[in-house]
Amino acid sequence: MHVLDVYRKRVIQEEPSHPTPQPKQTNRDWSCFEAQDEEYFIRSAIALQEVGISFKKSKTKSLKDFSFDRGVLRLPTLLLDNNIEYIFLNLIAFERLHIGIGNEITSFIFLIGTIIDGAMDVSILSQNGILINILGNDQVVANLFNSMSKDICVEITKELDEMMESMSHYYKKPWKRWRASLIRTYFRSPWAMVSLVVATFIFSFTIIQTIYTVRQFYQKEC
Repeated sequence: MHVLDVYRKRVIQEEPSHPTPQPKQTNRDWSCFEAQDEEYFIRSAIALQEVGISFKKSKTKSLKDFSFDRGVLRLPTLLLDNNIEYIFLNLIAFERLHIGIGNEITSFIFLIGTIIDGAMDVSILSQNGILINILGNDQVVANLFNSMSKDICVEITKELDEMMESMSHYYKKPWKRWRASLIRTYFRSPWAMVSLVVATFIFSFTIIQTIYTVRQFYQKEC
């Protein structure tokens, strides 16, 4: 038995601890899926966080143990050291060369590479205990996953398809998009936040003053 096959089976052996609930309709064919597919494209961690999606560690370390349920994305903990790129690239090549063994490693790299767009995304995953970054620099990690997942073509499994569809439906809810727009506009910049607070204060003061003036007017009339 090949040493890569032994290692691969070890990191994917456990089943998901919190499976994604099946969407009401799943009508996609599970064929080759490219990252440019906008309909089911998973957004970056920071974009997902803006619409209220939170991140939690899976209960197991299996790379198959990822799921999405009621606004919570669960991902396995991943230790990032100097060997991680070498290991993953070899595992991806192994899955490509051995038809029929599955593509769990490739699917996982595709998923993480989609969620990580830049250093801020790495920081979010690290803060939630999903990434243990021994490499140190968040941008280095972002570049690493962007490079490994670039032009990757994944034969979508039923589990990954259902999770992507559930996340897409959640992300597209109108009030979730409005929440994200509000955060991007007013909460990323300290000055924008100050302006919002001042504007709210002035608006509230104007309303109170108007009510007080109208009340005084009617009291005089009486």
